[in-house]
Amino acid sequence: MAKTLLIDVQAIHAHSAGALTYVRGMLDGLSHVEHDYRIVLVCHQDILDLFPRHVYSGVLAIPVRSRALFQRMLYSVWLHRRIEKEYSDGDAIYWAPLNMGVVSRFSRIKTVVTIHDFLAFQYPECVGWRRRPFRRRGVVRAIKCADAIVCISDFTKQQLYLLFKDGITNKKVCRIYLGGKDISLDRERAHPILQEGESFLLFVGVGGKNKNLPFLVACFDRLRREYAYLGKLYIVGQSGQDKDLIRAIGDLRLEQHVRQLGFVDDAELPSLYRACDAFVFPSYYEGFGLPALEASRYGARVCASDAASLGEIAPLCNAHCANPFDEYEFTQAMHETVNSARPPELEAECFNWENAAHQLLEICNALFVSKHVRSRGGTS
Repeated sequence: MAKTLLIDVQAIHAHSAGALTYVRGMLDGLSHVEHDYRIVLVCHQDILDLFPRHVYSGVLAIPVRSRALFQRMLYSVWLHRRIEKEYSDGDAIYWAPLNMGVVSRFSRIKTVVTIHDFLAFQYPECVGWRRRPFRRRGVVRAIKCADAIVCISDFTKQQLYLLFKDGITNKKVCRIYLGGKDISLDRERAHPILQEGESFLLFVGVGGKNKNLPFLVACFDRLRREYAYLGKLYIVGQSGQDKDLIRAIGDLRLEQHVRQLGFVDDAELPSLYRACDAFVFPSYYEGFGLPALEASRYGARVCASDAASLGEIAPLCNAHCANPFDEYEFTQAMHETVNSARPPELEAECFNWENAAHQLLEICNALFVSKHVRSRGGTS
C-alpha cells in the first residue's frame, strides 16, 4: 500500500527563524530515516527553494499564498478541495507542522498537528493585536481537527492539558523534542564583527516582549557596574524597531556597548556562539527554547531563564538558569556563567532530528493502523 505524508509548509518564508529550522530539520530527519511514505510538500511554488530537493518526493501546489486574511481564506478552500479530491482513497496523513492551514476535518485522511506554544493565550500582550485572534483561532482549530497532536516540550504538553482538557479526549498527544541547526564546517564563515576582537555576550532570537530584552539590558548594565564586565552585548535577530529595547539602551546610556546585529545568516551564527563569553537568554516564555540548544551545541556557555519550557530544556543544555524577573539573580548567574569553564559542544541524543522524525512516523503509522482496523469493523 502506497502511503503519503502531506506536509503543509505554506506558512514558511525565508526569515521564519525557528519555524523554518523546525520544518527543515524534520524534513532532513525524514530523509535519513527508513520509511515507506511518499513525502509531499503542500505550499505555493514560490517557497520551494527553501527546501533541498532530496527531502521530498512531490509537491501539492496551491496557487494562492496565505499572507493576508483574504489570501488565507482562499488558501484554506483550495487546500481542502485539493486534498479531498486527490487523496480520496484515504492512504495519506496530513501534517501541519505550524498548526496553520487546518480549517476542517478531512473526510478520508488523518490529521497530525504540531503545537509550539500558547503564547497568544497565556501572554497575549506579547502578540500583536492584529495577529492575536488569528493565532488563537489557528490553535483552537488545529486542536479540534487533529487526530494526533505533537508538542515540542513537556511544558507545552502540560499547557495543552491545562487549557484544552475537554478538547483533546481520544486524541493521541506526544512530546517530540526538536533538534537544532547543524551547519557543516565547510559552510561556516566568521561574522565580520569578530574582526573587531571585542569580548561580548550574545543574544539570538526573534519575537516580542516575552524575549525580555529590556530586562537583559538592565542586567548587562549591572554586570558592568557591579562585576566590572568590560565586554559588549550583541543582539541578533531583532529588527531594531523594538521601542522598549531602544528606550532601555538610551536610559542606561549603553549605546556604545549594546549592538543590534539584525538578521545573521545561519553560516555565521556558529562563529558568534563559539566566540562569545556567554550566550544569554532571559525569555520568560518559550515553547522550547531553540537558541539555547543551538548555542550549547557550538560550545557556548549558556545563561538562560528558568521559566516555562526553558526550565526543562536549559538544564539539559548544561546552562546556568535563573529567574527572568529578578535582576540581581539573573545578573549573578550571568557573572558565574562568564567565569565558568567553557563546556564541550553538546551532543545530546534526545535533541536529534532523526529521532524526532522517527517518532513522528510512529504516530503516523499508529493512525493508519487505527483507521484500517475501524474500516474492517474492528476496534482500535
